[in-house]
Amino acid sequence: MSRYDKYEDELRSYGLYDALDSKERESAVYALKLLNGNGLYNVSMLLERSKSADHIQAFTLQAIAQQNWIIMRQLTKITKLLDKNEAQPEPEPELVIPEIPKDVVEVEPIIISKGTIKCPKCRTDQSESRAMCWHCGAKFIK
Repeated sequence: MSRYDKYEDELRSYGLYDALDSKERESAVYALKLLNGNGLYNVSMLLERSKSADHIQAFTLQAIAQQNWIIMRQLTKITKLLDKNEAQPEPEPELVIPEIPKDVVEVEPIIISKGTIKCPKCRTDQSESRAMCWHCGAKFIK
């Protein structure tokens, strides 16, 4: 088993392997390599004679940077999906007004919005302050 397979297996154990696209998977494997010292950790420590804590801190910071790139890519995908859904708003339901017989003279107006009513007899919009329809003459019941 190669080291790459080991990292992919680790991603699978967290349920991330299939959830990430190839570029995100590559970044995640790279982050795991950094957290493990990328296999060169012991050699570089000997050659540079520096503190191991410095190396661990540097690898950890690099891994965090890679993880942030993954998160940013995923947030971009989520934003695009949300924008796509917002671009297709649900249609407003159509106002259904029942037919009123012609001989009815008193009708209850339908409130359309604040300050506006609709005559159910002739379907004409008008001010809610009116006592009768300006179009058909039907008297409003208030």
